[in-house]
Amino acid sequence: MHRTINLIGIRNKHSIQTNRNQTLFKRTHLSSTIGEKSSLEWKIPVGRESGIKVTNSLCLKKGKVGLNLPSGSKLSWYTCGPTVYEEAHIGHARSYVSVDIIQRILNDHFGIHVIHLMGMTDVDDKIIQKAKESNQSFSQVAKFYEEKFLADVDLLGVKRPTCITRVSEHISEIIQFVEKIIQNGRAYIAPSGSVYFAMDGYDGYGKLLSSVEKVNSLEDNGHSSEKRNSKDFSLWKAAKEGEPYWDSPWGRGRPGWHIECSTMIWLAIFFIC
Repeated sequence: MHRTINLIGIRNKHSIQTNRNQTLFKRTHLSSTIGEKSSLEWKIPVGRESGIKVTNSLCLKKGKVGLNLPSGSKLSWYTCGPTVYEEAHIGHARSYVSVDIIQRILNDHFGIHVIHLMGMTDVDDKIIQKAKESNQSFSQVAKFYEEKFLADVDLLGVKRPTCITRVSEHISEIIQFVEKIIQNGRAYIAPSGSVYFAMDGYDGYGKLLSSVEKVNSLEDNGHSSEKRNSKDFSLWKAAKEGEPYWDSPWGRGRPGWHIECSTMIWLAIFFIC
């Protein structure tokens, strides 16, 4: 008998740090995948049938699809965590309580071992602004609000993730991701040193969304006049005066909003969990 569950997103506890920046990517065939246009047709993954039917937003017209487990009874789950610049709100509670319920059902009823990785955004315009206002470093602000968020999750009775990864811990991997996207002809370097994903000729972006424009408008980008297309979005943001930065082949800067989870999801699937 098939059981129907609508799966959504998730989060986690233990801090992960790695010094394997160079070796990680040599083992993952990124040169042939990142930034390249791929087929939008969804195919059922190879693996053990769990007997569970789930909603797949890429193929809603097909109805529910089977949840197959490539690693026996183990399921890797990535959740986009909060941007830690202020206290959590009811929207956060709703998201993570929902995820916790689904994971408990999978684990307790179906015997599926869920390995849950949560990605924390600890480098962002809003965090930087909060740091300026409070006369602190961006890392102090991020650490403070991450701890408050996790405390709130505990009060809600939500299980903490298996592990937590943070943007600031994986800058070198993000840079390598951006380099591969540029090499594949899907991104370009602007005069400021910012790097933008080129939307022209790329049909896959936004396939899961109701409005690509709405998502792109969430990103405050001070170099928007450099875009070749209004829908292009930043993968790397050139540093402004007084902002935190990391060195890159394109100059000092920091990751754009879109590339962060993409990199951490890849790391979660192949290395961390």
